[in-house]
Amino acid sequence: MLFAVSGHFKEGGADAASHISFSAHIAQNVCRVHLGGPLYDAAGQHIGALLLVEAKSFSEAEAYLHSSPYAQAGLYDHITVSELRTEVGTI
Repeated sequence: MLFAVSGHFKEGGADAASHISFSAHIAQNVCRVHLGGPLYDAAGQHIGALLLVEAKSFSEAEAYLHSSPYAQAGLYDHITVSELRTEVGTI
């Protein structure tokens, strides 16, 4: 199953995130990451991260994001996990 997992930072979270490497987490073989990167608002401020991951279940996808260095550091205000059912394009 394909999931869109995103985390949005708490106030000040982006500043702390700039000192934490997310690349090692993405490289883990827990879930297959198809696409991922930082999220920015209209003012160009780093507000979180979005990943498209392949996982066996909602709980596996959610656990993957919760195990990220940003989540472990308590930087996220909220996390969203949604199943993505592709209708256009390919992964």
